[in-house]
Amino acid sequence: MWKNLILAGIAILAVACDGGGASEGPANIPPAPVDSASDLRAADTVPPPPPGLDVLWVVDNSASMCQEQRGLATHIEDFVGALPPEVVAELQMAVITTDVLWGQGAFVTEVATKYPNACSETRILACTGDADCQAQLGESWTCNPPPSTGGTLLMESMNGSLNSSCSYVCQTDHECCDTFCPADVCGECSHECVAPGGGAEMTKNCVAQPLPCAGPPPPGDWGAWARCHLQVGADQSFTANLESGIKAAWMALDPAGLNAAQSTGFLRPDANLLIIFVSDEEDCSIAEEFCSPSYDCEDDSDCPGPTTCEGGLCAGIIKKDYYNICGLLGEYQGAEHHQCAYDLDCDDCAEDADCPSGWTCKSDKKCRPYIYGFNIVASFQQPAGTPLFALDPVAEYPARFQSLKDGAHKVLVAAITGDARMDGDDAGAMISDACLADERLDLCQAYQAAKAAAEPSCIATPSATGCEDYLDARQDCARQCYVASKGDNKNPQAKSSYICAWDGGSADWGSRYARLAKLFGDDGFAANLCAPEGFGPVMQALGAFVAARLD
Repeated sequence: MWKNLILAGIAILAVACDGGGASEGPANIPPAPVDSASDLRAADTVPPPPPGLDVLWVVDNSASMCQEQRGLATHIEDFVGALPPEVVAELQMAVITTDVLWGQGAFVTEVATKYPNACSETRILACTGDADCQAQLGESWTCNPPPSTGGTLLMESMNGSLNSSCSYVCQTDHECCDTFCPADVCGECSHECVAPGGGAEMTKNCVAQPLPCAGPPPPGDWGAWARCHLQVGADQSFTANLESGIKAAWMALDPAGLNAAQSTGFLRPDANLLIIFVSDEEDCSIAEEFCSPSYDCEDDSDCPGPTTCEGGLCAGIIKKDYYNICGLLGEYQGAEHHQCAYDLDCDDCAEDADCPSGWTCKSDKKCRPYIYGFNIVASFQQPAGTPLFALDPVAEYPARFQSLKDGAHKVLVAAITGDARMDGDDAGAMISDACLADERLDLCQAYQAAKAAAEPSCIATPSATGCEDYLDARQDCARQCYVASKGDNKNPQAKSSYICAWDGGSADWGSRYARLAKLFGDDGFAANLCAPEGFGPVMQALGAFVAARLD
């Protein structure tokens, strides 16, 4: 049950509403024209060209995504290079952001020229003072200690997520380039030594700025195209922090929606469609029918973005307080979820099968949400009942996306998001002693049993052939440990829990993106954003997946 629950996203309560440089759009390389009589005769005997490939990139534009966007721009050729030449010849790509309040699924038309100080060179390390950073990284590093409330007790969250980090303090741009981007590695350096807000007297940090876009790229130069499209910016505003990639993708492609003309112009009738999600946060696509009891309104102007005021409550939105705990928000299934979550009007049942996904038939023969520490999660809600069960069901989206083409297998979905890293010891996989000792975490109990019975070779290399059961058990425990950590009300920093970290930052578990890819079966692809080898191998694997599906 826990495994199904985690794959569905941890459920939390909902209420029903009353009443229910520049780019020039998607890049395209047309086929060579037929320009002679001999060509026309030859065309009668040559098989028709393969269908094209329409690629929609859905890129998180929140302030933590600078390194990832640069990685995409740097390694786009690893993706394109893995595709057959005939597919590349019929390739077109477009980009949107995960921001549905401001971006609303519209194709990105401006490239980022500046990243904020939030993108400064930082390493996640345990530190309480500068000396801790300098001992491991060098004299120019300073400590961002854990919050003063609780002191070192808040160094770690339940699953081992660190609440401290080290930042590099600089004096000149040249120093940043020498330290983080030597010419023989990067070819060119775009690091700058800047202070928050541009203050001259403030501490300065090295910030890797967007790779330069030299204007509209020539056809076929996908490296130049990526610089001018995939670096969508790192927005620090609240709208970008509600990462709703799945909803944004549908808003971009819905032939009867807000961007109907855009969809019609982009989706070629005979082409395959590939949708690629890239985010370090969980998808937070709020159901249009959901209304938060803590988000009241008098008219539409009181609600953000395209959301509306329905019966005195804003529909399809949650308050900013909940944007960074979307990993704890469940799927909206109607008013009964809200009623039952606090012991009101629960459905009768005889067994778990009588209850909705993620719910269980309890001893009182009532369907109730099966959530680790439900009272802990509910403690976030002010007023009580906000915003449990607020998200769009992922299972509704495969049919929507597949309806855009005349064959289900002409639609592919890829998710490059955060997940547990299986290499290294338990601590490296974000499996803490606290989780292993908690008997309520049944998947971690099952992992310990699997580990005790596993071959030493599987423990050393969980991804090896023949170790699949052990690998699954370990991954399930790491995910459950993350969810428990995210909802831990004993630690005010719990909301910052992450499931994996790398030199470029950290990432939450993108369970909804991964589940969407899984629902596409062989036409779905998932990769870990925290890959230790960087974006190159991930992009190569993505290209190889697409090539195999189009073969």
